[in-house]
Amino acid sequence: GDVREPRNDASCDDKLPELAVESIDTLEELLDWTLLCATASSTFLLDAQGFVVERVGALEFERAEATGTQVLLAMERLGKAELTETPLRSLNVEFDDHWLTAIPLPAGHSEIYTLCLVTGAAVSPARIRHIAASVSEVIVRV
Repeated sequence: GDVREPRNDASCDDKLPELAVESIDTLEELLDWTLLCATASSTFLLDAQGFVVERVGALEFERAEATGTQVLLAMERLGKAELTETPLRSLNVEFDDHWLTAIPLPAGHSEIYTLCLVTGAAVSPARIRHIAASVSEVIVRV
């Protein structure tokens, strides 16, 4: 059967915060914006090997790095699942009291990154796309 897009919850997507691209000079500032946009408690950026490049928020570095390795493995395996012919745009995992969202950033720079968000509620597909587009625009120059 068809794979359907999850229903957008319009209340989650009102007034998506714009990213002032020219005002971001560091990865830390970029991740601070993602905390705000996703209402996250932590956010971290992984390189292609799963190492944490930058982290902000409550999650300790060691836990972020251990989580990052598992996230990349899961995304790689799901990418091979052939559920659909489109690429994986995000991975959302629900735990008892929080969500983990992983967003592969579009290729086009020399390094491929994955942005991970730890939130109290699911991040809507529209917000994920907004974050991915905004971060991808800035990351090539910081």
